[in-house]
Amino acid sequence: MNILGNADPFFTSRKDAIGQESICPKVKFLMALKTLAYGVSPAAFQDYFQMGLSTAHLCLKSFCHIMANDDDLKQHYRRRMNRSDARRLSKLHEYHHGIPGQVASLDCMHIGWKNCPVAWQGQYQGAKKTPTLILEAATDFNLFLWHSSFSHPGSLNDI
Repeated sequence: MNILGNADPFFTSRKDAIGQESICPKVKFLMALKTLAYGVSPAAFQDYFQMGLSTAHLCLKSFCHIMANDDDLKQHYRRRMNRSDARRLSKLHEYHHGIPGQVASLDCMHIGWKNCPVAWQGQYQGAKKTPTLILEAATDFNLFLWHSSFSHPGSLNDI
């Protein structure tokens, strides 16, 4: 929480206009994580977190901005795999899955694209014959994200 608080004062404990304690920084962080993890609108967790929709959107926007621009987080969480990482992950996956040489697991998530331009619909057509965007991600055993790619048109659209 300190990293988020140092990067953006939105994720710190503060008093609001009438002197009451504002929303806890951990709640703001969890709202952003749950929204990203489930791939839904922040409105889905509005009642659970007892938070207004504009604040929920601000949580998500602030968290994504920090993850994209903070140098400390980039060095740790958004770096390229090196040889020692590859060796460690290969041993870890072989121990848990029995597959030598595996360093990550690849998965794709299809997201419907309702407002896809008509000229592009053929290129972004998925298995169900509707336009979709694909989020491709490779993670290791500890769910560390080593690769991500968002929607290549054509033959790469459906693995």
